[in-house]
Amino acid sequence: MDQPRRILIDGTMARGGGGFTYLVNVLPQLARLAPERCFRVLLRNPLLADSLPAHPNLEVELLEPDAGLTKRLRFTYLNIPRIAREWGADLCFSAGEASPLRAPSPTIAAFRNPNIYTDLGQEWSLLQKLRFAALRGISLLSSWCCERILF
Repeated sequence: MDQPRRILIDGTMARGGGGFTYLVNVLPQLARLAPERCFRVLLRNPLLADSLPAHPNLEVELLEPDAGLTKRLRFTYLNIPRIAREWGADLCFSAGEASPLRAPSPTIAAFRNPNIYTDLGQEWSLLQKLRFAALRGISLLSSWCCERILF
């Protein structure tokens, strides 16, 4: 496979914490180390968008603010494939555990949240246990559809 030239990065799941830190540290390095590549990152967090330094091959697109997991998943499953196709992406990278089920190019997902793979018998609230169980199912589904998984 030829090296991907246009890489679409879905950072819409990054609201804060580890996802925020990951993208702020990784994206500028990717842009610097691969100047021949074009990176387009989709975000919902204005602070995250403002925290990314300008780089000629890093396009940051700030979408409407976050509106919950269901809306984020709908965006990932329905809109990301369309955006990737229209933009001509050679690779789709999801910075979270959810990735498109059918993308027009290979996909890679970064699985960074170890909590969703731990015993759900922890002393978390019921809501947190349900959230982690849902994210575990989403990550399993994504793992079947991705070309590669990054831990």
